[in-house]
Amino acid sequence: MRREGFPRTRRHPRFAILYIQPATSHTSSAIARSRRVCTKATPAHPRTVSTHTLAPRPSHSRSPPAVQAPIVADSPLTAHPSTPRTMLSNDGANSRLVLAVEASSVHQVRAALREGADPNKARKTVTLKVRVGGFFGTSYEKRAEAEPVLALAIRTGNVDILKELLDAGCDPNAEISWVIPHARRKWTHTDWDRYRWVWTYEFPNALDLALTGSVVAFNRKGAHLTYKNPRTEGETYESFKLAPSIDVVQLLLSRGVQVRSSALAKAKQLSRGRTQFGESYETKTGAGAGAGAGAAPTLEFYTRVEAARQLQLEVRKSILDLKPSPASATASVTSSLSGDTLTPTPRNSVSLTSDAPRTGTSLTIPRDTSGTTGRLSAIWTHNTDGAPEYGPDDPGMPRWDVTVTHIMA
Repeated sequence: MRREGFPRTRRHPRFAILYIQPATSHTSSAIARSRRVCTKATPAHPRTVSTHTLAPRPSHSRSPPAVQAPIVADSPLTAHPSTPRTMLSNDGANSRLVLAVEASSVHQVRAALREGADPNKARKTVTLKVRVGGFFGTSYEKRAEAEPVLALAIRTGNVDILKELLDAGCDPNAEISWVIPHARRKWTHTDWDRYRWVWTYEFPNALDLALTGSVVAFNRKGAHLTYKNPRTEGETYESFKLAPSIDVVQLLLSRGVQVRSSALAKAKQLSRGRTQFGESYETKTGAGAGAGAGAAPTLEFYTRVEAARQLQLEVRKSILDLKPSPASATASVTSSLSGDTLTPTPRNSVSLTSDAPRTGTSLTIPRDTSGTTGRLSAIWTHNTDGAPEYGPDDPGMPRWDVTVTHIMA
């Protein structure tokens, strides 16, 4: 005889079906609903149970407060080879562009761009799903943007792919960032609230990433990744030893990437044969060398980056010294940026006279962009009434917005 309120179980060789009945008529409605749980043990993982429940989610389940995880940029990591629990979803040209760059296929990259992929918006996405408290606990889910295609191209060191992205309008001055999901053997509410993203990488622009010579974690392959209750770190990322490539750096400089002080510091360390963490740097060449493919002696990194930085400062100084007259502006910039200041000497001398400004001309490119070598062209901006604009930090001085584009000889 079965006592009232106790579950009864029907045996099956591979399944166990559990029926839970209310003990009395006074049981709350939430518990009184019948629950059916079907469990199945797999031969490969006898302790792993895949569970499906027909019961509704408990009413106390709620979304956690949004808490930013600690930011760790350029941190050396240790590889943890493992197979992630990921789910790939190809939802358009941008997703195909991500997959093409990861596959290092120039043909597929061009095809995705022809289909309308936007290299400034195409990036990986990561969805983290976690259950806290067992079968009847709380389920959490969070989606975040991960690596942009420009970061993936720099990681591979494929100059042809990088050139295709830049030709399609990819902005080398955009900030690059991505997150890596955390992994815990047993998740808690605190783990989710504070540490769901174990690492957040941030680089001011593409040049900073291209000059990074350390171990960096990237999410697993795929345009859209879903991690379900990750238990070990190896499930959520792959570690890559980045080795700066002079070809990648030179291409970015030629396309107007800004040289920031952080990039200059990295280049200076490379010139000493060290990474930004003081580790010994080894030049990599040949197939399969990743970001180090085609790398030149480390001193060349600093030489070229420093030349670009100095040219950028010269451009800024020249613009601040300009007079309101377009004619005098042309003459001033032309004499200040003579071909003798560039190393090596560009194919053509600096010429700005063909780009004389007109009233109402507008420009969307940032002010301080510059490259290193080649032919220069500059455009400056007047506001609509023909008078020069004045910057808030330079009272009484005309502000000229300028773009300097380098075409390699």
